[in-house]
Amino acid sequence: MKKTLGLYIHIPFCERKCNYCGFLSFVMKENNDNYFKLGENDDIVGETASVKDYFDNLLKEIDNRGEYLRDKYVVDTIFIGGGTPSVVDEKYIEKLLKKIKLHYDVHEDVEITIEANPNSLTEKKIVSYKNAGINRISIGVQSFDDDELRMLGRLHNEEMAIDKINLCRKLGIENLSVDLIFDLPDQKFESWHRTLIKAISLGVDHISAYSLQIEEGTKFYRKFKMGSLSTADDEKLRKFYDLAVNELTDAGYDHYEISNFSKIGKESGHNIKYWKYEEYLGIGIGASSYILNKRWENPKVYSDYGKYSNLDLEDFDMWLDGVKENSEEEEMGIFIFTALRMKEGVNLREFKKIFGKSFREVYPDKLDYIKKEAEKGNCILDCSEKRLFLTENGFLKSNDIMCEFV
Repeated sequence: MKKTLGLYIHIPFCERKCNYCGFLSFVMKENNDNYFKLGENDDIVGETASVKDYFDNLLKEIDNRGEYLRDKYVVDTIFIGGGTPSVVDEKYIEKLLKKIKLHYDVHEDVEITIEANPNSLTEKKIVSYKNAGINRISIGVQSFDDDELRMLGRLHNEEMAIDKINLCRKLGIENLSVDLIFDLPDQKFESWHRTLIKAISLGVDHISAYSLQIEEGTKFYRKFKMGSLSTADDEKLRKFYDLAVNELTDAGYDHYEISNFSKIGKESGHNIKYWKYEEYLGIGIGASSYILNKRWENPKVYSDYGKYSNLDLEDFDMWLDGVKENSEEEEMGIFIFTALRMKEGVNLREFKKIFGKSFREVYPDKLDYIKKEAEKGNCILDCSEKRLFLTENGFLKSNDIMCEFV
């Protein structure tokens, strides 16, 4: 019986780099969306390359990896992320999905998600996406406050975001997600509350609510280092987070992961793969994979990625032999770390099934720590050892607790 596999496809293009964004992305050339500017990882910074050439490399990688994996896996989730996938002509997305269906065994009920921004999402693109099999759109709204959107460097406003959400509904997209960010510089509780209420009122199926992270290399990072930008202290951050949890759960959303809330049955099936220690293949520049007991990242330099994408079956097999496997201890830590992100937490029976040892055998030195955190109301290790999970209170301390295991 074939195992299931998630596919992640990286489309690294944006109209403009947002002030907070640290993801691997390239800015499209002004007034010509057929080309993009190479970034600081590349030997020729500022030079332009062809969007078509990038997609040609993507298609070759899809083809070559499909030859290697088709007989072993059935693809049940596809996530097209970025960057901003909606910035490119829809013909590229159509070709991409057609190629995947040709070279992989794709499940008939596959979840196919594409990330989009309100300013580049059009009726023509939505119709094209739906016809190509996309059944879930994740829209980067971030805020329903125009001043906050300008401060973030976004290219849309509140009205545009609302219009595009409603347009997706009108055109039959039944699974709709929005990304929101809190703990913005000088953000007021009232504006965050209004953003949450607006998202709820629009009836979206899934809401991701992230606290702002100051990433090295971003405009916000430079301001932060100069002292002209600050973020909330822990107490204020907790209030922002609690507000999101309370409003969204009261509205019927399930808080199934630290930063994610969904209506029943509308969870992100693809992202759950990361948290449940399931296998996924990353396609595209800088994309990550966990498959066949190995983890790797595709090259982040554009010219190197072009060579990698062209590796045929035999060459890729040799390349994969050179990828170092994590130690069992490292994999155990990853299993615990990622599972604790979800409300259901760590399945300790599954842990023993995979690694052949019980949690208590592997982490005897962590039991006192877990007991202390449980006394603080941050986590629960159930009596029958079926689960270790964080409480709502523990979600706010999640990084500290999870890092004990890696």
